[in-house]
Amino acid sequence: MASTGPAGQRAGQAAPTNTANRAVGSRRPVLFLLSSDDGLLIELGPLLGDRYRTRPIDAADQLEVPTDVPWALLIDATTRNDARAQAARFEQQHPLTPVLIVCGDGNAADWAAARSRGMVSAVVERSSLQSAAFAEALKAMDRQLSSDALDAALAGAPENSKPSRGGARLGLWLSLALFAAAAMAWYFGAWFGGEASHTIAPASAPASQTHQATKLNPGAAPAAPAAAQPAAAPVAAAAPVPKRTLFELLSDARVALREGKSLLPRSDEAPRGDSALELYTQALALDPQNEEARDGLHRLYVVARTRIQADLSAGKLDEAGRLLGAFRNVGIAPEELAAQESAIAAARPRWLVAQTRAAIASGDTATATQLLAQLAAGNSERNVLADLHHQLDASTTHRTLADMAARVHASIVAGALLNPDADSAQGRVQAMQQTDRADPLTLAAQRELQAALLARARSASHAAKFDQAQQLLASAAEYGNSAELATARKQLQDDTQAAQGRATAAADAARQAQQQTAAADSTATDFIRAKPLKPLSAAYPQQAFDAGIHGYVIVEFMLSPKGKAIDPHVVEADPAKTFDAAALQAVRSGRYDTTALADPAKAQRARIRISFK
Repeated sequence: MASTGPAGQRAGQAAPTNTANRAVGSRRPVLFLLSSDDGLLIELGPLLGDRYRTRPIDAADQLEVPTDVPWALLIDATTRNDARAQAARFEQQHPLTPVLIVCGDGNAADWAAARSRGMVSAVVERSSLQSAAFAEALKAMDRQLSSDALDAALAGAPENSKPSRGGARLGLWLSLALFAAAAMAWYFGAWFGGEASHTIAPASAPASQTHQATKLNPGAAPAAPAAAQPAAAPVAAAAPVPKRTLFELLSDARVALREGKSLLPRSDEAPRGDSALELYTQALALDPQNEEARDGLHRLYVVARTRIQADLSAGKLDEAGRLLGAFRNVGIAPEELAAQESAIAAARPRWLVAQTRAAIASGDTATATQLLAQLAAGNSERNVLADLHHQLDASTTHRTLADMAARVHASIVAGALLNPDADSAQGRVQAMQQTDRADPLTLAAQRELQAALLARARSASHAAKFDQAQQLLASAAEYGNSAELATARKQLQDDTQAAQGRATAAADAARQAQQQTAAADSTATDFIRAKPLKPLSAAYPQQAFDAGIHGYVIVEFMLSPKGKAIDPHVVEADPAKTFDAAALQAVRSGRYDTTALADPAKAQRARIRISFK
């Protein structure tokens, strides 16, 4: 790159006239932006306004140095890991050009040494772009751009240092401008206006020089077209901006190889061009027979083999293939490369099989199906494919049955055991049986439903609902015989017999009571039969009710003239002691008809029979 700094001045080149200086001062300066963050470029647009023409670049050595206007550089240290190296290289090539650093929050102190020796003009933290600190930094850069030293540097720039503006830079800027069209609409007018010309001219044509001269001196007459120039007086073409030299590439590669921090490009991000592998590869592109570059790549291949094996173990097959491809045509033994290629090719089906098994285990049916299709397309072994298909089918069936089993449990909890209840547990178990009768989930659902049916059958039997209990036991028997089913059947039988016995005993007791009542009426004329004014409220004992016990109690008491029961006591009960308390309580709380009293003013013995059934 042709220097526009003091080196050009020391070469003794003449300065332009004052008119040219005024033309330079009337143009907006150029601010080159070295950043990998499109968001920062968009944010800078409104902040910079129209005070600069901005041009993004990828490296400091890609500067297309303008010779007709002042220019400066902004380096984004928040995204560029090589910001310090880029700044140092730029300082060597352009020591008088202003440099503005945008660093991460709290990192401004890291650039204090660079500022103290004049390497950078100002340092602004990323979060301070919207503050007065950034405005002050721009003012400081403006002062440096307008200084006499910078004018002298521009005046001493050689004519052949004007670069040809290639379509690559214009294409990069247009891509960024389209991406940020809404936020940087102001910029399109400045970029495509009359002040900045990006016409691509052939290297041998003098039109670019004529155009630059016209812009420097608007009053001068334009030069004649190339066709009108004499053949004997050809005009020298503008020298292209050189890329990084072989010496620079090898030097940086040595540093990277020595430090060991950046030997190979990271596999999880886009290439940055700063690893030893990339640097040596670029050096070979300039000098295919360079022994130092070839030797460096041979040394790096030892490291790369370990990375390739790690990528294979991690399933990063594409990364391994790309890394291996970087060592082609650099003198690595073909059989060595072929062995690595074979390892990558053999690892792909194994990786696909492992990923398929993992997808099946996690229940990701869609991914497992896609991976199986890739294995089938790769002509994998039939037995492996068949086994994976079987595992996928089994997994799908198991998950379907698990969902159905959950629905069976929900129906049991809701009490919907048998058809024709909607969504009954019985119907859902039948669906599971149709899917896979022998699956453990199906068998477990059957046992759960059978246990629920047996519990309900026992409750029905205790309540003397024997027909319902029999129906429940028959449904439970559909899911196999068990000890619990046999116990429930025996209980139903015992409860049925006990109920029949109680019914017979109650009938006999009723007949006996009638007989005793008749005898008492015929022999005990001194007792009157108490008649409640309203039915007595006797509480049926819960234990007797649960056991299905029936009976009666005869209570004797003194009937007062006011219709109250005085001193009630049990004279007969069947079964004994079962209903006594309930009967006495009912008698005490009752009111009775007194018209049967022999003497309306005297109490008389009375009896009443209370039945419990």
